[in-house]
Amino acid sequence: MAKPKEYLSTANALMFNGGIVTIDNDGKVSLRQKGQGKKIELVNADSETAVSDYVKQRAQGAYIASVCQPEAAFDLSTAA
Repeated sequence: MAKPKEYLSTANALMFNGGIVTIDNDGKVSLRQKGQGKKIELVNADSETAVSDYVKQRAQGAYIASVCQPEAAFDLSTAA
């Protein structure tokens, strides 16, 4: 069964692909990743797992950038 239609308004944000879509009074639409930024952590450089921890955190940051800044996805894909 299909979900009922919801409409984006200044009083009603929408969930979309795991993100939150909002619109302000000026008509500017924004997409925020729900909780993704909370997964970013500092890496302890003295830890035995520092290298793998760094790679993991860098991948998390790249994911956020690619979803929230589509132009960053191109930059990341060409750098890989």
